[in-house]
Amino acid sequence: FSAESAQRGMSRLQGKLGETIAIPELTLLDDPHRQGANRSCFLDAEGFLTKPLSLIEEGVFRNFLYHVESANKEKKSSTGHAVRGYSGGISTRSHNLVWPTGELNLEQLCAQNSKCLLVTQLEGQAGCNPVSGDISIGVQGFLIENGRRIQPVDSITLAGNFFDVLLNIRGSGNTYQPELTHSFIPALLIEGLTVSG
Repeated sequence: FSAESAQRGMSRLQGKLGETIAIPELTLLDDPHRQGANRSCFLDAEGFLTKPLSLIEEGVFRNFLYHVESANKEKKSSTGHAVRGYSGGISTRSHNLVWPTGELNLEQLCAQNSKCLLVTQLEGQAGCNPVSGDISIGVQGFLIENGRRIQPVDSITLAGNFFDVLLNIRGSGNTYQPELTHSFIPALLIEGLTVSG
């Protein structure tokens, strides 16, 4: 969602403002004031006030994240998303991403399909391409059949594309994972990913 990346031609979201990129049930918010979240702040690294910002509203891409330099290139104002790296350079980053919860608990979500894979752990992020959105990542979890955990699985690879995932969400859980600190995303039922291993 970085305007800086889009300006460099390094984002598939370039030119997509106002277009549908996700299911209509999805509204994705960046909330810098969420209580207890570890990226909450009232000022960004350039001294701009932060405020909640909708990135996706009912499936439609609404906003990029800007710092001063990227905003000036488009004659816009910073959205308060500047961060300073260890080397002193300025870039843009989200604060706390908040994906709305659904109505189903985890067991009910798993029972929506006769057969599915419950992912409980991701093995790193090396297989995620932030430019193309391509995903190929090792996971651990359980094979689910008719809502029941049949067997644990390990060293399974999930492959797909992030932008396809946004359009293939079939349900969301009603709670957030307790260990999440700046990305508040419930369990999701996703179709169309390739499973191998």
